Amino acid sequence: MPTTPPITETISTGGRKGSVKTSEEGFNLKFKSASDANPQGLTPEHLFGGAWAACFCGAVIHVANESGHADTGITVTAKVQQLQQGRQPFAVELVVHIPNLDEAEAKRVVTKAHALCAYSRVTKGNVIVKLTVNALAKSTGNAAPKIHVPDEADKLAQQAKAARAPQHLTKGAPKPKPAESGKPVWDQPHSS
Repeated sequence: MPTTPPITETISTGGRKGSVKTSEEGFNLKFKSASDANPQGLTPEHLFGGAWAACFCGAVIHVANESGHADTGITVTAKVQQLQQGRQPFAVELVVHIPNLDEAEAKRVVTKAHALCAYSRVTKGNVIVKLTVNALAKSTGNAAPKIHVPDEADKLAQQAKAARAPQHLTKGAPKPKPAESGKPVWDQPHSS
């Protein structure tokens, strides 16, 4: 009988300069500004990246197991950067390490995991995402080259390139609608 996941509770005090803790035993973190000794500091982006990396790693492990592959040694590193401009507030690179898979299979596993991961689904279209796979070649054990899986960043680059291309309208053809921008996500229709 499936059980409903628990509702989690995390409490923030002081915003980005304060702290965050779980309501029960778990963690209590104080955010830190960047310094010479710690250039990244400790920010909410670390928590966002950690949560996404954990969820994505679980999805990769699930897909690997479902496909008959061992899940030993699978890791996901999330690199999160807060952006100062544009509609998307973050750029995230998910670097996936999958031992003992060839390039094609590793790409298939990561692509399917990206479709399953709750964080990937909830941020779709709202965060620039780059998926990078480090697979270890099955037969040789040598590191295979990094594999870039096409993602939101690629789609956005293609859309931007298409938008810059000259538009040749024929007489009487309808004018293209201007792109919607600046509207809050909650004002746009969505599909389920």
